[in-house]
Amino acid sequence: MAGQTGPKDPAGRESGDKVRQLQRQLWAAAKRAPGRRFHALYGQICRGDVLQEAWKRVRRNRGAAGVDRVTIDEVERYGVERFLEELGEVLRAGEYGAQVVRRAYIPKADGARRPLGIPTVRDRVAQMAAKLVLEPIFEADFGACSYGFRPRRSAQQALERLRQLGNAANHFIDVDDYVVKRLRGLRVKRAGRNVRAGQTRHWDRDYFESFGLHRLRGTIRYPGKPPGKGRIA
Repeated sequence: MAGQTGPKDPAGRESGDKVRQLQRQLWAAAKRAPGRRFHALYGQICRGDVLQEAWKRVRRNRGAAGVDRVTIDEVERYGVERFLEELGEVLRAGEYGAQVVRRAYIPKADGARRPLGIPTVRDRVAQMAAKLVLEPIFEADFGACSYGFRPRRSAQQALERLRQLGNAANHFIDVDDYVVKRLRGLRVKRAGRNVRAGQTRHWDRDYFESFGLHRLRGTIRYPGKPPGKGRIA
């Protein structure tokens, strides 16, 4: 397929190596100086190798089309290099804005439906590029006891750790539902301690509004158990 990046693609391996090197540098810098605020990260997000690696991960995850109905296969037919070049130009010009997500629902065992927001492929690539650059900075600040939404960590690992602690000593462990209070405010406040937003400031607003989170008020509750898997309805 046109523009396809596979495991035997030397350019794909080279972009992945460069991105991993960048991530190691950012992690090490954040680890050395926990209070440091990072500047000029937007330029790193717009790098061609970062966008290439972001595309590889989005493609590997597959997923359905967003509101524009553009699929992974259609991007490959259009040309991946052309797609990434155009996205990079929009990002560097400061003209990027996230589209609204497509609403879908996953049936639950109790008959209810879990809402699911599906971003466009373009937005998923941009989000992944930002994740590749920002994640190492925040990873350096997490403690060993933190398991939520971290690479190579899961809720099952957290439960196993609790089981180990419970068996190791005579004490009581109370695990309640996971509660997120004022999701947006806490996220922005925490991120601002480490990253100077600059050109990415409006991304936060766009992503929250595209998922409809700007309409939420007060406390947002999520069930304590991990989300189930199911077919999109």
